[in-house]
Parts: sequence; structure tokens; C-alpha cells
Amino acid sequence: MKIIIQTPTGDLQKSIDFYTALGFTKCESSIDNLFSDGQFYLQINPDKFARVGLKIFVDDLANLTENLQKHTKIVNFESCKVFRTHNTTIQISEDKIDLPELKLTKTSLLGNFAGLSLETLDMFSAFNLWDSLGFKLKMGGMDKSWMTLENDFGFCISFMQIQTCPHLFFNPSLTFFNGKSNFDRIQTIREKNISFAEEITHFNDKNIVDNVILKDPGGLGVFMFND
Repeated sequence: MKIIIQTPTGDLQKSIDFYTALGFTKCESSIDNLFSDGQFYLQINPDKFARVGLKIFVDDLANLTENLQKHTKIVNFESCKVFRTHNTTIQISEDKIDLPELKLTKTSLLGNFAGLSLETLDMFSAFNLWDSLGFKLKMGGMDKSWMTLENDFGFCISFMQIQTCPHLFFNPSLTFFNGKSNFDRIQTIREKNISFAEEITHFNDKNIVDNVILKDPGGLGVFMFND
């Protein structure tokens, strides 16, 4: 399974500038506008029909589709199967692509990638859907306010029960956890005049901005947290 995160854009250069300023680099690939921070692939897609979400490439599309249909409605497009969940569009195709090798020499300014985060009304339905895609429980649980699922290739999806997170929540959001280095990363991004959607002080009693949320030009959220 190969996964590319897709973000749409109404202004291709603006989106490229956003991610380049954060330290992403363009990949040499047959896939247009493919970028990476060395931890995951991100495609900036100016197509007017593009939507924020995932492109998933699998070896056995027919078998996967049969399992998915038990949990969601699937639409057939010319080159892929599509379903939508938690404001996130998922495209599934046969794996006929070559992706450049991910090489992490230095993280972007956003830091350590922890996957996608989604807010949900129903943890059990979310688990069942992504379990059919091959994701297994890594942390938390369906009976808790959060859970993280991971596939065999190390890609994570985290779910937060609605009314759990006391801050803005864009479905979906890239998620980065940086521990104590988060404060310095926030300062560096601020110095580059990259705006934040929200500066969070809720999790400390000193009114310090120790977590931030960004939003890219296409609507994809970015959580940059210290835990």
C-alpha cells in the first residue's frame, strides 16, 4: 500500500510557496506537484475537482473494495474508487505508480510527522471502516476519547471524539508532535511570517503559546503540538 496526502488549491504557486517555506521539497516524480518532508508524500492538486484527502494505491483493489462496501458507499470513477468520510475524500487505485524513496535527512519546520487527525462522532464506525483498509489499533481505544490506528507501512490515522479538543479542528489535519522543541519551531515559523490559524495556550497555566494550528491554502489543517 502506498499513500499520498492530497491537498487542493485555487492558487498553485501560493500552495507551493507555503510548503516550501516550511521546508518541504519537490520530488522528482511522474506525479505532478509531489512534495515531501522525508516522512510522507503530499500532492498539491490544482484540479478544480480535487478534494482534500488521501490517494491510496493497493495491490488487490477488488478485494479491498468488497470489504469497504460493508462500511461505506463507494463511487466508481474512471481510474479509481472513491469514498468520503469525516470530510475527507479517499481515492483507491491499483498500485501502478513509482514513488521516490523517502529520505529523511532533516525534518521540515513542522517537525515529527504523526499521521492524519480526524474528529469523529462515532469511534466504532471509524474503527470498522479503517480496519477494513488494513489499519490496526495502536493506541487509545474505541471506548476512549481518542485512538490511533496504524497500517503495516507505518502510516497513522488518529481519531478524536467530538467535544474532546478545546481548539480549532479541521478535518483532516496533518499532525506533528515535537516535545520540547515545539516552542523553538513555532518561533522559527513566526519569523518567516507564516500565519497561524490558532495559537493555543489552553494546555499550560502560564498563557504560553506552546501549540499551534496552521491551515494551508487548500484547507488542509496542520496540528503542531508538543506532545
